[in-house]
Amino acid sequence: MIAMASMTSITSVVSMIVGQFCSWSFVWSPPSVPDRPDIVLIVADDLGWGDVSFLDATDLQTPSIDALAGDGAILTDFHAGAPVCTPSRYAMFTGNHPWRSRGGLGGVLMIFDQSHRSRGFQNGELTFAKSLKDLGYDTMLAGKWHLGHGSSNVSPLANGFEGFVGCRGGCIDYFTHAYATEPDWWRGDRAVVEEGEATDLIADAAAEFIESHGVKGDDDDPFLLVVSFTAPHYGKSRLDQVVSDPGTLVTRKAGGLRQDTDGIPRQPVNTLQSTVADLEAVGGPILTEGGPDARSVVADNVTIDRNIRRRHYAAMMKALDDGVARVLSALEDSGRENVVVIFTADNGPDETVSNAGSSGRWSGGKHGLQEGGTRVPSILRWPGVVPAGSTIDQLGGLIDLHPTFLRLAGVTGEIPRFDGIDLLPAWRGGDVIERHLAFRQGGRRSIRRGDWKWNDGRLYDLARDPGEKTDLASAEPARAAELAQLSQLADRPIPSPGSDGESSSQDGMPR
Repeated sequence: MIAMASMTSITSVVSMIVGQFCSWSFVWSPPSVPDRPDIVLIVADDLGWGDVSFLDATDLQTPSIDALAGDGAILTDFHAGAPVCTPSRYAMFTGNHPWRSRGGLGGVLMIFDQSHRSRGFQNGELTFAKSLKDLGYDTMLAGKWHLGHGSSNVSPLANGFEGFVGCRGGCIDYFTHAYATEPDWWRGDRAVVEEGEATDLIADAAAEFIESHGVKGDDDDPFLLVVSFTAPHYGKSRLDQVVSDPGTLVTRKAGGLRQDTDGIPRQPVNTLQSTVADLEAVGGPILTEGGPDARSVVADNVTIDRNIRRRHYAAMMKALDDGVARVLSALEDSGRENVVVIFTADNGPDETVSNAGSSGRWSGGKHGLQEGGTRVPSILRWPGVVPAGSTIDQLGGLIDLHPTFLRLAGVTGEIPRFDGIDLLPAWRGGDVIERHLAFRQGGRRSIRRGDWKWNDGRLYDLARDPGEKTDLASAEPARAAELAQLSQLADRPIPSPGSDGESSSQDGMPR
């Protein structure tokens, strides 16, 4: 811990942090202890505006998440770093575009792909967990990592987290905690076997971390807690283990047929999983006798009716909502008052036959560059700073969290250059920051600036056309060309701070 360290030692720590970006330094003025808030970042997995009842969901309820929105501000234009998991999380942790990854994190990591086992953060790719740890924060990740699974060299503990409970890969069976045939549940860098539903275990680990910091708080001991739920992402199960489970709905045959040594096939499948109690609580349609079962889904590619999938999805959302309530209750019981809580998601909803997510008013979902793929339900609660029941319309996203967290941790003056920007002027003072956001997926590109969206040559005015149905590129050729040029600028290297080089991302914009 360095929270009570001398000015000399603190300055050395900050110089070490920025030295990993480039050879320069800045002056860090240590704030008074009460000004350094705890930071709790809650991340859902594959979530859309149509999946939470404080926004567009009408067929399911999320009362705890809704209450969090009522206690803080809804971030109405907040985006994932990419429309799929690993690249979005790279942007979230580093503050930089995922195509800058030097360790293969610009694409989704797959546990069954042996070539992915060596992928992960490389030297010089700094996470906000490492930055805040070096600034005196206790750091903990509860839940999903998905930024390196092959060894401890690419694990959360190697990248700034002092504690970790969860899965290294992209998804797991919610009850066996394996990626189909591959166990993937960890405490630190030790693989463990634990009983319980994954969403509950993640919430419990987060609550235990909060509780370990003492009742009524200890403000000279700030913490960063990332609660990265796997819900409502589908589970990755083994057919023979779930075929008779009443809480599991098999939705699709998955790749990677495996054979155990006894020659019995262990078929991976995508599943929607919950406890029977949560299924009963949400009600709705169920599979009736004579309807498609798990084996016919696998053998005949039968598609389960969306209403049935949505019911199981609603049960998973209930578990997620209950998990959020568990974390918030632990915060309230702790008595810690100087806490910034952010709720968001790693990308938009999965609307395929494997799942049943909804992007609400927006078009598209996971894997796509339409608004539904990146604009995610997001909330900021910051008592005494952000008014309860408010909205913040600032264009922002996960890519902005690293520079923003540095400011929250008390860093003043110049900070390392990121593709993301510091959002505190908008969050704290209501300033409007002129900026743009760049995205890529599968060779395609898009740019957001103001109400305008350029998507691979097409141009949309989201204020009038949130569904992205009317292409205005021919009617607004100058605007389309300008945004297309911004997309190309995002390819440029990030210049050194203080240099006169043209910025790769926010050229001419505040950072």
